[in-house]
Amino acid sequence: MDEHPPQSPAGSSRDFLSWGRAFLKDALAKTNPPEKRRTSPLAADDPGRKRTTLLTEDVLAQGPRTSLSELARLNILFTDNQQRPLYQALGPNDAAFTIEGERHMLERCIGSLREVADRLSAVPDLVPRGQYQGLTLEQVIQTVTAKDLRAFFTFVKENPRFFVGRPLRFSEAFVAWVIDHGTARPAS
Repeated sequence: MDEHPPQSPAGSSRDFLSWGRAFLKDALAKTNPPEKRRTSPLAADDPGRKRTTLLTEDVLAQGPRTSLSELARLNILFTDNQQRPLYQALGPNDAAFTIEGERHMLERCIGSLREVADRLSAVPDLVPRGQYQGLTLEQVIQTVTAKDLRAFFTFVKENPRFFVGRPLRFSEAFVAWVIDHGTARPAS
């Protein structure tokens, strides 16, 4: 791709914007292995010096970062399969859940999915879409990770009206998302 924007008449920023979007799209399409990705522009590639950064993890490899704390602040509550709350609602002045607490809640979410995997796999009409297309629902549930849950949480945060005000079974909501959307953005 051309490294410089095409020449345009004076005062026309439209060509530059379209070139910028195309350049960004091309740059994002190129993949770098995680070990080559730099988490800080200030970190020099000096093998003799220990690299320090403000980031503790490579956020580019993590995907969406919506947390359960954010959902709890929006009064979006999920329960396990026995209708027990996975977490409590948070007020505007309440502290966010700790990292350990978030991990524990994510494990409980994954556990609630795995509890119903065999029942869901018996229903052939439940076909995943989006990033899960081509997989069976059982495959999705058996290989679900925190990254998948955070993508779902991002969808929930972007579409709160469907989730606010009443506790929902996490397994039902997640499976409905996998079947209806399977992406962080709603289907058009």
